[in-house]
Amino acid sequence: MEKVGCLPNNCCYNIIIQGFLKHEDLPKASELINEMVDKGFSADAATTELVVHLSLNNDLILSKLRNRSKASKGVQ
Repeated sequence: MEKVGCLPNNCCYNIIIQGFLKHEDLPKASELINEMVDKGFSADAATTELVVHLSLNNDLILSKLRNRSKASKGVQ
């Protein structure tokens, strides 16, 4: 997307992550969640719901999203 000048937002990431999860491509979904968080996007309710599928297998992703969500609300 970025290569053609279209910058992703939370909604774009959530839709693509959902697609990976529907096709049971957990590594790609995990990679995209990491990218999303690393680029400074906060985890919204939709992202958090999607991450439930990965949380049992990858505590690091859940932790990153939780920390990012707290930071975006000003909670320390």
